[in-house]
Amino acid sequence: MRSTKQKSEYDRTEAHTALVDEVAKYLQEDLGLYFWKNPSGKYNRDGKPIYYGRRGSADIIGCFRGFFVNIECKTGSGRLDYSQKKYKEAMEAEGGIYAAVRCWGDAKRLVACLRASLPSQRPLLLGYQPTPASFFRLAN
Repeated sequence: MRSTKQKSEYDRTEAHTALVDEVAKYLQEDLGLYFWKNPSGKYNRDGKPIYYGRRGSADIIGCFRGFFVNIECKTGSGRLDYSQKKYKEAMEAEGGIYAAVRCWGDAKRLVACLRASLPSQRPLLLGYQPTPASFFRLAN
């Protein structure tokens, strides 16, 4: 039998996974938006921690009307840790959008807010705009 601490940790992880799955399904399948779950974390192999993904990155990432959107899912009284705060600052400094949600309703309100506040037209991209012909010239 698991100890109380292990059970509590397991239940928190299970609730977080369920929330991430629920929000991702809502964005992808129900709304048809371009979002996906962003795998990151660590696991132990032969007693050594193996990290994967970008440290502090959001649970769900995607693109909405030309803007990079990051969605961090939090359960219970969870707060952003140091690496998540640094990631949030970096994303917002580069014009990305970062939001934390605690339930499916928060995700629904986030999408409504994005639809109301972001232009329906893609932002103008400046600089080099590749075309299929330019790729061919660069390859040869």
